[in-house]
Amino acid sequence: MSKRPSKRSAAAPLYEWRIIRLKKSPAGLVGYVNAPDQEQAIAKAVESFRIREQDQWRLGAYEVREVQP
Repeated sequence: MSKRPSKRSAAAPLYEWRIIRLKKSPAGLVGYVNAPDQEQAIAKAVESFRIREQDQWRLGAYEVREVQP
């Protein structure tokens, strides 16, 4: 009898990302979000922190750690 693959193993790992605004040195911390990759982290930050369209190109995301679901 074979085991069914669990949903947990099929899902992409989730990471905590530090979102910064690259405006001056040092860069300003915007906040933290959980997302599977850098692109989704920035998109989630734009929505969560209500970043204006003209400031979105200044955002950067750095992986902090893996988060357990």
